[in-house]
Amino acid sequence: MICPNPPTNKRNLFAPLAIALLGSAIALSAHSANLLLEETFDDLPDWHSGLPENGLNIYGIHDGRTFGDDKKADFAQRRTLGHVLPGKFFSARQQGQYYSPRNGHENHHEIIEILASNSDKTLGKQGKSAVFWREPTQDNSHEWTTDGILSVYLPDLVAGKPVFDPNTHQGLDEVYFEFWITFSDNITVYPPWQDIGRRADMSKIARVSSFDERGSEYQGFPGGDKGPIVIWNWMTDYYGVRNVITVRGGPHGHSYTFNNGELTIPQGSMNYVEMIEGMGPNGTTERPLNLRDGGIIDKAPVHHAQIHGSEHDWVKMAFYVKMNSAMDVRDGVLIQWMNGRRLLTMTDVPYLRSERNDGEDVITPDGYVKWNIVAIGGNDFFHSWPKESMREEWYAIDNLRIYDGLPDFAETDVNGFTLPPQPPKQFSVALR
Repeated sequence: MICPNPPTNKRNLFAPLAIALLGSAIALSAHSANLLLEETFDDLPDWHSGLPENGLNIYGIHDGRTFGDDKKADFAQRRTLGHVLPGKFFSARQQGQYYSPRNGHENHHEIIEILASNSDKTLGKQGKSAVFWREPTQDNSHEWTTDGILSVYLPDLVAGKPVFDPNTHQGLDEVYFEFWITFSDNITVYPPWQDIGRRADMSKIARVSSFDERGSEYQGFPGGDKGPIVIWNWMTDYYGVRNVITVRGGPHGHSYTFNNGELTIPQGSMNYVEMIEGMGPNGTTERPLNLRDGGIIDKAPVHHAQIHGSEHDWVKMAFYVKMNSAMDVRDGVLIQWMNGRRLLTMTDVPYLRSERNDGEDVITPDGYVKWNIVAIGGNDFFHSWPKESMREEWYAIDNLRIYDGLPDFAETDVNGFTLPPQPPKQFSVALR
């Protein structure tokens, strides 16, 4: 069966894949949603988060641990402020890096890179991708270190041109986005020399959110400028690799957190076995593929290599969100897929609630806000190594697509993508 959303450029590599449409129909109403963005990164100019021309802050408010005096780059970079951003990306955030080319460490990397020289970190080993690098620290037990995010402003995509207005809220009621991801082979999983008492490393990978255009798309927390938010995080701990989903409410810093029991499905660290049961279409269970051993994953513990394979294996992640229809109404939607297999279904999320912080207004008169940001990347809780180790680890994201609704191919099982083995490039035959 041909993929219902045929690839272009390097995605022609998927033509030989055996793709089967799942028999179960999606319980929600899928439709021919409009494609707002298809970013393969291939045609973008080389870009990284530490470009000297992105040091526009004349007041020098920078992290001295991270940036040299001669080659500074602003923490938050936004196209509307004059920063250089790749493609249709609206803004970037980068900070917390100790070892970078800007600091004289030429053999290291900027937090975010879109470079032709990283073609070995792309889908099919050709073209470009977005590569995110993380560094560790053990200076304290709570610091989230390297922070690299690329964001798109959804109303710009809908209009096909920049329409951002710092005094006007714009957005969508529903959003679907997908991307392919791989992790470096040296990614640190829960170290065997650590016991169960150690806090596990975690990296934030992708998110969809609403933010107040009068503020910052990177200012969360109660009283901040963001919310609702859905974040997908990667983590391994004593129990294996985890599927970590974080849900925050809104609007925009109001009703930000959910107490225990407010969501029918517990958010946070979930496994890939018991906690996905009944989460598929019509209450079915769709087991993830075992990329290390073959077959499907049906027992715990589940290891990183079983879910994500090696750096030659790519997994397609997809997410769909729909805002609740009115304040406090429990009909908001969150669905997550991995390789077209549905891992999570929530249809009763009260994203927007009526409780307000004292003395803070909302940009919309009725408080009903919309999704307006999709972002890839995030900050890292990475404490397995001291910063003096100068360790770097990466994951890469490719082929980002964003739709203004739930597309009819969302339930298509794609079975992942693994590079075929290459023939030896050099060999000799010894005659005896």
